Amino acid sequence: MERSERNLAMQTDLPSYFLFPHLTLAEDDLRTLSVFLPNCNIMEIVHPAIIPEWLRDRFQGRPAIPEKDFSVRIESCIKGYGTLAHVHGGGAGILALLGQARGDTLETRLRIQEELRGKCPSDLDEQHRKIFQAAVFLEIARELDEKEIELQGSYVQLNALEREFRGILGIAGEDEADEAETNLSPPLIPDRAGALFMLPTRIESWLQLFSLQPAQGLPVYVANHPDVIAETVEIIRSAHGSSGEFTPVRISLGSFPGLDQLGSKQFRSLTEAPGIPALLDSYRRDLDKFILEAAGTKNPDELVSKSKPLKHRLDEFCSRCALSGSNRVNLSLYFMANVLPAGIPGFSGEADKRVDCLLHAGSPPPLFLCID
Repeated sequence: MERSERNLAMQTDLPSYFLFPHLTLAEDDLRTLSVFLPNCNIMEIVHPAIIPEWLRDRFQGRPAIPEKDFSVRIESCIKGYGTLAHVHGGGAGILALLGQARGDTLETRLRIQEELRGKCPSDLDEQHRKIFQAAVFLEIARELDEKEIELQGSYVQLNALEREFRGILGIAGEDEADEAETNLSPPLIPDRAGALFMLPTRIESWLQLFSLQPAQGLPVYVANHPDVIAETVEIIRSAHGSSGEFTPVRISLGSFPGLDQLGSKQFRSLTEAPGIPALLDSYRRDLDKFILEAAGTKNPDELVSKSKPLKHRLDEFCSRCALSGSNRVNLSLYFMANVLPAGIPGFSGEADKRVDCLLHAGSPPPLFLCID
């Protein structure tokens, strides 16, 4: 069976996991997700998803725009924004320019529109215009994320050089601990706030594009930060057109110490050690089964006890690999209980369209996995 046919069968019969609402992740984050997830689809608009070679048997890109000509027009417009950002974007670049364009200043919007004339199409109907705007925004946000990932890699290299320098000077053990207590030389830590910049717009734009080609199986939305869940809850609550008195049920599906300090070879050695691939494959198969059960349950509270075998497998993973540390990575399922499907009285107006692909009459409430 060809790979595309295997992927189609997988998506039809089992849950399909989608990175949400970002288009790219740092390799450290992909490693973390690879431990948990049986598969993952990463949305592609203009550029292909960046997936390491070792992960391409389970993670794959998923084109968002079916029409090639439309993708070409999107790419042309993005280049226009890039050129314009050098003049008007300031230090924050292209997304700052987009923020201005979405603001309330008519003069700013008209100026940007005039300077982009000929690069961004003006002959689109309302539906295609919204799709175009969502695609351009997400593609530019992807560029921001890639620049931040590159910066993060520089911080990692600088911290490694600092540790090497300390070793040369003989600063280790108690001396190093004393410095940490007095905070004389804290390690450089990258600021990841950019990945959450304009997060509500990222979410709504992602959903707008995802609705063009809905998943053939049960979609599961995978977030890399708890703020994604909080913002999505607010969007759904707003779509209810009322106070929306519901709170997502959170169920822990296991944890392990963070792997971000491991190099590529160390990570591969860890996950390919004797018995470990079978153990992790068992976890992923059971995660599929658990997700399917969660989608069909009428009592989310019952899922808490049924999640225990998943936690035990990751505990065994930690034990067999001698993993320890206080900075743990946790996978949680967020079950959106008591959410009204679209088409049922209580839903109306533009707010419905933002979550239409999440909420369908006769479908289970949306399921989210989150690294927290």
